[in-house]
Amino acid sequence: MTFVDLEFHKSKGFLLSTASSNGGLGKYVSYGLKGFFLPDKRTLAIMTKIVEEPAGRVYPDGSISKPITVQDRSRLNAGSAISKEIMKKAGAKKFGVSYISGAHPGGTAAIGEIVDKDLQTKISGLFIADGSVLPVAQGFPNTHDSGSGQASG
Repeated sequence: MTFVDLEFHKSKGFLLSTASSNGGLGKYVSYGLKGFFLPDKRTLAIMTKIVEEPAGRVYPDGSISKPITVQDRSRLNAGSAISKEIMKKAGAKKFGVSYISGAHPGGTAAIGEIVDKDLQTKISGLFIADGSVLPVAQGFPNTHDSGSGQASG
């Protein structure tokens, strides 16, 4: 991230940053088939990053459910609208919005909920020792209570 704008972090619960689609396949993953054909040297992306609300579930069969809450969607939409205005002022003529993606997972086996302070589950001898034991996903922004709209990432 070559640029990070914290202007909206406390008041609206998100930050904006330049983002890279990594060209070719990365653009396909972010934008679908249309993205695959975007010109690498004429494409600029601004990312809206939030700490999402704690919602979702990991099921015994390994499948997951991670809904985007109404509040999460509101933050993402606000960041997207501001990003579009920035792009317009910079002279952009075409706009697109990528698929929502996540990073910095955590909280799926939180200490105090799934594991105890020694990282042991309710099953004797079964311990979990990875980022899933952290109470919330890591990464900046990192709190759920820093302003009128704070929650994603």
